Amino acid sequence: METNIEAAKGWTETEQRVIALFIEKLGMERSNAVRKLRGMMLKGLKPEQILAQPLEPKLAQVQEPKAKKTKSTPKPKKEAKKKLSMSKEERMALAKKSDKSELEIYMGLCKKEGIEPAKSAQRAWDKAQKAAAKAKAAK
Repeated sequence: METNIEAAKGWTETEQRVIALFIEKLGMERSNAVRKLRGMMLKGLKPEQILAQPLEPKLAQVQEPKAKKTKSTPKPKKEAKKKLSMSKEERMALAKKSDKSELEIYMGLCKKEGIEPAKSAQRAWDKAQKAAAKAKAAK
């Protein structure tokens, strides 16, 4: 594999020979050879020292074939939350007509349709029930 030693300006002749050596002996791309040279120079090695060292290509790591993955059992899909048959606007309109609170209508719908009410609505409902019980007991 022939390499153009004068391919890049700014490199000294010895640096270009080191790059060419890496390309020929190690089968590197030019960019990788330049990175390797720069890394070695940062470690304090001079291009002349690199050329003087014996250069052996690293043996390719022998990889054992990967074991085939066993298919895991699919997770059951979560059930979609059931939605109430009435929107909030419809519940508000019905509350005005029937002289009830929207919370009463919401809780009645949840009970009727078998849907678990929101936690905040459940807390408000419990609070309202306690207040109604106290008012009834006070009479």
